[in-house]
Amino acid sequence: MSVLSQVVIARYFGVSTSLDAYLAAGALPLTFTGVLTGGVGYVLIPLLAELEARGGNVVETIDDTFLVAAVGALVIVVAGFFLSGYIVHWSAPRFSPEKLALAAHLQKYFWAATGATVLTSLAICLYHYRKHFAVPSVMTILPPLGMIGLTILMNSRMGIDSLATGYLVGTVLQCAILLIFLPERLRFKFAALSATTKRFLRGLIPLTLSLFPFTFLPVVDAFWSSRLPEGSLSYLGYSSRIVIGLTSVTIQGLTVVIFPFLSQNVAEGNLAVFRGRLLAALKMIFALMVFLGCLIWALRIPALTLLFERGRFGPQETLGLARVLGWYLVGMIGMACMNLINRGFYSTLRFKAPAIIGIGFLAVYFALSGWLSGHFSYEGVGMAYAVYWLAFASFACVKLGRDIGGLLQLHDFGFLGKALLLGVVTGLIVHVVWLYLRGGLGLWMQLLVSGGVGGAVLPMLAWLIFDDEEKRLFAKIVAGTVG
Repeated sequence: MSVLSQVVIARYFGVSTSLDAYLAAGALPLTFTGVLTGGVGYVLIPLLAELEARGGNVVETIDDTFLVAAVGALVIVVAGFFLSGYIVHWSAPRFSPEKLALAAHLQKYFWAATGATVLTSLAICLYHYRKHFAVPSVMTILPPLGMIGLTILMNSRMGIDSLATGYLVGTVLQCAILLIFLPERLRFKFAALSATTKRFLRGLIPLTLSLFPFTFLPVVDAFWSSRLPEGSLSYLGYSSRIVIGLTSVTIQGLTVVIFPFLSQNVAEGNLAVFRGRLLAALKMIFALMVFLGCLIWALRIPALTLLFERGRFGPQETLGLARVLGWYLVGMIGMACMNLINRGFYSTLRFKAPAIIGIGFLAVYFALSGWLSGHFSYEGVGMAYAVYWLAFASFACVKLGRDIGGLLQLHDFGFLGKALLLGVVTGLIVHVVWLYLRGGLGLWMQLLVSGGVGGAVLPMLAWLIFDDEEKRLFAKIVAGTVG
């Protein structure tokens, strides 16, 4: 659904000044949204599991946290409304006055949606803690669905406001439905906070810092893109949302489902089971994202042409997006692995280590993207994105392994290296096939034939380069049964 929303946005807004303003407006509010949506559960689920294992009052803690969240949501909305002008001027200092004014106006929609997300994040956390995954998973379609619907229906009258309004409507509706069907009955009582709730609030500080590397990048991109040609931030926004959408579709289900089990393993002291489950999932995610990234890299131009070229998005925009998307696909591999590695830290209630590592690498990303964008324009930001995520994931994986008594062994690196070689070779073969077919067949046939060749070549090469144990793991990865 996220990728489909980008197709609609491309048709109606293309690569434009108004879309740049929209993306700059959403950069900081969506940072909070990303931290809340994923982060609340990272802290609260292990604490609730620990509390329940001790026979504590789980219901009291849930009531306390929802009351605190309601107050926090109100504060965020009010502060955001009054400070939006200052925030966009700080985050995109070289925008024109007209562009800054539009961004400040649009940001009010985002802050209102962020207030709803505070309650949504706690509701999703409770669903996951009770191991109810279907309802929150389905509800994730509502914000992009709202954007798509309002943009199609109201774009001619509202312009870029239709996009922001659709996001707000979808987010509020998502919050309302999740609260209505919540697996617990909330009872708001103004009393002293429980000890677990206080631990939760204390844990949010390092957790917020540890999630900034995932959510703060659009703010950095808006800052440096404000000095680049018009539309630069649009290219980065499309690329970012495409890889986030691909990652969500591919591995989000696995990481969401596995986290309560990892937390339970740690709470029960089953560290051997914890390490085995985490390692199997990490191998699966790495291999899947390598295969997916290499295949999309090989076919990104015909795929973008087919999906995006309509309305205000033309061939020139396709080539511009294809250049930077290639770098984002490389970074996607590291980002997907970090999605699981962070859950490994959080399952063991280690919040400080990923926070310190993350802030350090975020500073590197800020400096590197600024330097590379000065030499290669918006494509330089894509280069920084690729380096950032691969280096970040590698360093964090080593640190987590040391903290939990070992993770990757020598034979595991052998499997990862072979998976990387398999993906790269398959991608190159698919790209050569597409180049040969280009111009002689329609886009659909180019994609089908080239993709079919990739689907045939991948298992044959796997049979040649993997040993028997690795072949069994590869089969499980293809079937999606690892972890």
